[in-house]
Amino acid sequence: MITQCLGLENRPDPHVSEGNLIAGDIYVLCSDGLTGALADENISEILHGTLGPNPNPQDAEAAVKDIVDAANHAGGHDPKLPLHF
Repeated sequence: MITQCLGLENRPDPHVSEGNLIAGDIYVLCSDGLTGALADENISEILHGTLGPNPNPQDAEAAVKDIVDAANHAGGHDPKLPLHF
């Protein structure tokens, strides 16, 4: 998890952890506009509900849309930038 801001004059001190990648893992890169509007549990529920047990690229696009829609509905006003790959 990147918990530092990027692009400031001061260089952030990143928090780094290592682990094994497992088939089926889901990674979400997003701005604080998303995490400020939705709790981690909400994001996880949306991802698992939209992606299902065997996700494909179209499901990932739908999940991104569902997450942004939920954040906007929750009243988040900052820009959201979730990425899928």
